[in-house]
Amino acid sequence: MISDSLLLLLLISVTFAFKLPSSGTATVTHYLLGDNVGACDCATGANKFPVAAINQNAFGQVNGTAGPGCGRCFNIILNTAISDQNYTITDASNRPEITVKIVDLCPGLAPNLEWCAQTDSTPNPHGAWVHFDLSQTTIPSNWFPQPFGYDIGQWLATYSEVSCTEWAGYKQPQTSGLAVAGAGCCPANPTYDNQTCPMSGSSGTTASSSSRVYFDRALGTLIFIALLSVIYLN
Repeated sequence: MISDSLLLLLLISVTFAFKLPSSGTATVTHYLLGDNVGACDCATGANKFPVAAINQNAFGQVNGTAGPGCGRCFNIILNTAISDQNYTITDASNRPEITVKIVDLCPGLAPNLEWCAQTDSTPNPHGAWVHFDLSQTTIPSNWFPQPFGYDIGQWLATYSEVSCTEWAGYKQPQTSGLAVAGAGCCPANPTYDNQTCPMSGSSGTTASSSSRVYFDRALGTLIFIALLSVIYLN
């Protein structure tokens, strides 16, 4: 017979969450997406303009496909380098600023644990609930400051969600829609058009909610029932 505490543990383990504050402090790094299709399956024309991956819990991935973080746009302003040599951009007018569209996922797994393994109750080790991994070929080559003569590449920044009309790729050719029909979810302006991708990761969209924390309890319940079946059969 399975104990109540084990039942609760199983239920918690299969209840998936999405937490994406609309503004705050984020960590920022960069990676090479190139012309590849990101986890949202956004049309690859978007990769000619500033795009980024976002941490697992802000992306909202449940079943390996697109989550409600997909397609959203954020304004990012660098503040302080995360490195052995402390460096803060003291002149606010000199802080690099950019607006990016989310097209990819930064998984909360090694080697990304320092940046992308946030939970509903725990930020990353730098105190940030959100992490942006910028596609380095879509931003200016000199966008990240090099105060010590090399690319630090790891920063704290302030961010805020904005309308995708502020993104450089908005309404440009082949920047909206999906790379493969039905394979993901990538609205042109999800929050402001009230067309946020569903937590289930299906290819459709759903009306945006004012809440920033969601739980996919239907999927969690199904997996929970499957786990119970395995336990009792054994």
